[in-house]
Amino acid sequence: RDWSSDVCSSDLHRRLNARIRAAGCAPGVGFNPTTPVDGLVHLLDETAQVLVMTVDAGFKAQPFAPTALPKIAAIDGMIRTAGTPARICVDGSVNAGTIDGMVANGGRILVLGSTGLFGAPDPAEAIARARAQAEAALRSSDPTASA
Repeated sequence: RDWSSDVCSSDLHRRLNARIRAAGCAPGVGFNPTTPVDGLVHLLDETAQVLVMTVDAGFKAQPFAPTALPKIAAIDGMIRTAGTPARICVDGSVNAGTIDGMVANGGRILVLGSTGLFGAPDPAEAIARARAQAEAALRSSDPTASA
């Protein structure tokens, strides 16, 4: 019997990414709060977005995990070193108290949920305030960056 077809090869992520792109989408990689990011360096050449969860998925209104900021910064450093256009998306406890740190460490896409949007009396105003704060934080942390 030929077992070669039953063994996953080391280029599995490349083949999967090719199928994702063929479907008109862009591949991404996600990290939970406790997942180490060391292996990301091997995937960055084919990754459009890196999702960093700052809370455990599935439970709303969790407190922000401050350990996420060094993780965001480490991923930002990997992206800059690799010279890839991948962007960092941050999800979990995105609100007025966390946006500046997320952006300063490299977050460029912020997901507003129960702590920054759904509990607000005026969701449109909450989005406008979050966007303005993120843009100001971006200008402060990297004057050459664009929102």
